[in-house]
Amino acid sequence: MEWDYTWESLNAPPRIVEKGIFLSTGEQKKKMLGLFGHGESGKVILIQSKDIREVSSVYFCLAPFLISS
Repeated sequence: MEWDYTWESLNAPPRIVEKGIFLSTGEQKKKMLGLFGHGESGKVILIQSKDIREVSSVYFCLAPFLISS
């Protein structure tokens, strides 16, 4: 599976979730038959280690600033 987003399209800070880090794309999930899908859309980067998840989430928060300088 491939996906490509720019830093500008990630409109919220990354969140640590049980399986890794969730990156919000700001898109809303489409409803099926008007019943399902009401949360935000995004991608989860799977990271097993809790320590690496925490360090990586800080990096994702700072990366746009590090890249632009």
